Amino acid sequence: MAFESFDARAPFSGRYYVAQCHNDDYTRAMFYDLIRRAYERKDVPAPDFPRIPFAKAERRAYNAALLQACEALSPDAPLGLALFELGRDLYPHFASTMVGKAIFSVAGRDFPAVARLAPRAYSVCNRYGTIDVVTAEPGLALVRFEDVWDPLPFTCGIWQGGLDVCGLEAKTFELDVRTAVSYDLRITW
Repeated sequence: MAFESFDARAPFSGRYYVAQCHNDDYTRAMFYDLIRRAYERKDVPAPDFPRIPFAKAERRAYNAALLQACEALSPDAPLGLALFELGRDLYPHFASTMVGKAIFSVAGRDFPAVARLAPRAYSVCNRYGTIDVVTAEPGLALVRFEDVWDPLPFTCGIWQGGLDVCGLEAKTFELDVRTAVSYDLRITW
């Protein structure tokens, strides 16, 4: 494996995640709430997004909305950093919902336990892509992503948000990238 440190400030283009996404891929409409909240925090009117939480939402349109939000709300920030910060809000918000409270009460605020629940969450929320938690132990998580169409900095932000909920801060985010949508993520804290 050839892991390299993740740098949210490095040049990043999200166009691939829109242009090359599977035509029939989807995610869940509840993730538009993440984008909607980002607009609200900046006191900027949000576009009209789907509102039925577990309805299927076209992945290509969702990824385009992520990029549009980053450009509109963080025009001076590197795109990777804006995506990271947007993704970082996902777990904290989810942990505040009724379903999230139930899940986090089962896992406690134990990040390895939370990480081990992630493969099921990904399979419920996305048509394509799988994740496999190779290792989840105190201080270390190694996760394998295959055909996952979330922009890579957004994914890293999601996992930092999971650490945030557990009261932890990452020491390192390291990636072994095979393709833009297939890679290994190693996190230490």
